[in-house]
Amino acid sequence: MADAVTAPPFVMLSFLSFFDELDDEPTQTRVVDRRTGARGFRDRVGERVGNLGGGNGGGNGGGTRLRRGGGRPSGPQLQRLAGLVLAVLVVVVVGILYLRSCQRDREVEAYRNYVNDANKVTQSSNQAGRQFSDALRKRGQTSKGLLDALDAQIRTQDQAVRNARALGGPDPMKALTPELVEAMQFRKNGLEGLRETMNSAFRSVKAGKLPLESVYPVSGMYARLMASDVVYADAFQAPAKDALSDKEVTGANVEDSTFIGQELLPFASPTGMQNRLVRIQGGGAAAGAGQGATGTAGAPDGLRHGTSIESVTFNPGNQPIDGQKNPIILELGTENDRSAFSIVVENGGQTQETGIEVSVVIGEDTWAKDIVVIEAGETQTIEIPVEPEPREYPLVKINVEPVENETRAENNTRTYKNVVFQVPST
Repeated sequence: MADAVTAPPFVMLSFLSFFDELDDEPTQTRVVDRRTGARGFRDRVGERVGNLGGGNGGGNGGGTRLRRGGGRPSGPQLQRLAGLVLAVLVVVVVGILYLRSCQRDREVEAYRNYVNDANKVTQSSNQAGRQFSDALRKRGQTSKGLLDALDAQIRTQDQAVRNARALGGPDPMKALTPELVEAMQFRKNGLEGLRETMNSAFRSVKAGKLPLESVYPVSGMYARLMASDVVYADAFQAPAKDALSDKEVTGANVEDSTFIGQELLPFASPTGMQNRLVRIQGGGAAAGAGQGATGTAGAPDGLRHGTSIESVTFNPGNQPIDGQKNPIILELGTENDRSAFSIVVENGGQTQETGIEVSVVIGEDTWAKDIVVIEAGETQTIEIPVEPEPREYPLVKINVEPVENETRAENNTRTYKNVVFQVPST
């Protein structure tokens, strides 16, 4: 018999590696004793092939036995398995967070889109309100001009109502949409009612007089416009802001919407509206008002028209200006108490006047403000904030714009020389 051929060591190691993979166990480091290498090899293989083929084991190992696989995973296998499970969990968690983030982004975007669309509705209505304010207080306004302006404002407000009804969005906001629609509808109804009742009132003006009975319907429609501001602010705007806060939505602001501003409040009273309608129609005092004064020559209505400056002071502290010797020393205000001229204007005419500009000129700078309405024979105080540099100015001028048909305007201007503005003393 030929001598047995011993395989090279690297072949033996490769063979063992093959059985390691067969058993699905991790590769282990084997140290082979050079003196018993063959024996060690048979013993180690015997552990793996065990009883495969039914061979009898012996001390010198004619036959070998194969140990059955399928035992519990060893430590390194558990580590790989744990790593795989962890990776899957990370993917699942990241996926869930991503989906929630997308859902949150869509939710926030839906709220912002709703607020943006609602603001477009209110902006359109605010535009109609500004046009109404300009038309009602316009100097030299005519009855036809006011009625034509109301027609245009009704069309604008009607579109605002339609746009409000078409709003869609998240349920908490959609639930508030009827309140927005109601506010817009109040304004439309008020404008339509004003158009009808004012037209009737203009026809009732006789000899420059208008009975209060003809004004009450106008005041009722005017009240609808005022009520619309309350409905918008209390029933829509405030709850909408609360809903945005509850959902922690930022970057969305529900804008203000005011149709009847403070400058128009004088017309809320029946007598204020009465005088305005009479003035627009070309009359003078309202029914029952004294008309003993003679008319101004050249005035179409035969009535006296004119305003004048009654007094001027400077704030803070109501510092007097009139009667001071030059130079006139005025102390400027602080951050909490602004500097301003306080000017008392009198309407010495026989009719209501509107849209009167009052201005203050200091050096090359001009500050101005309007008196919205002043009744015949009444005075009104207007405060005009100013920001002059702390130094001396050769000239400060106060001016009240003459009203229509005013023939005497010299008392509409006051000029002060050598006025010194200084910072407050300690």
